[in-house]
Amino acid sequence: MIKRTLSTLTVGLLLALGIGLAPTTTAQAQDLDAGYIFEQALIVNMPQYEQVQQQLQKQMKSRRQQMQKQMQEFQKKAQRFQKQQSLLSEKKRKQRQQELRKMQKKLQRSRQQQQQAMMKKRQTLMQPLYEKLNTALQNVSDEQGIDMVFRGQALAHASDDVVNITPAVASELGIKVPEAPEPGATPETEPPASPTPTTPLPGGGSGGDE
Repeated sequence: MIKRTLSTLTVGLLLALGIGLAPTTTAQAQDLDAGYIFEQALIVNMPQYEQVQQQLQKQMKSRRQQMQKQMQEFQKKAQRFQKQQSLLSEKKRKQRQQELRKMQKKLQRSRQQQQQAMMKKRQTLMQPLYEKLNTALQNVSDEQGIDMVFRGQALAHASDDVVNITPAVASELGIKVPEAPEPGATPETEPPASPTPTTPLPGGGSGGDE
């Protein structure tokens, strides 16, 4: 028996467009037993998830401190220039402005690199959790004879023929999901990272080269 794990939006789009669904394929699809899970609800209740969050927060704190130190250094130089620019020659003033622009660009690149590094680190730390979830999902599907599983939060409605196997997968994982979500429910998600504000250059500079 071949197990299929598809996103609801992908299946719906294929059905709507009739792509790759010959009459015989449609008839076979009607005989498939389908189930669905709310992946995020399972992931956030796994014990390892909290450990991952703690490791990420620790690294984020360290990286944030580094960025704050660099930002403070930039702000000090920008404030010093703002106070002294009226005393500087035209040549010296342009030179200092150029130095500040380069420093600002360096801060922006550093921030982007840190964000990318954190995303990569999160993927690495989360990979074992998803592998464990996939194993539990496969076991439950085999046990219940489920041929097709919808995962993700795109499922807005499910008929009685489509079984919510989230509780069964949770039991296989040895965890408890406080309230089994239903189609259309909004599961718990992680809050987005707050953006780091940019500091404009004194004298109306936007950080770009003139």
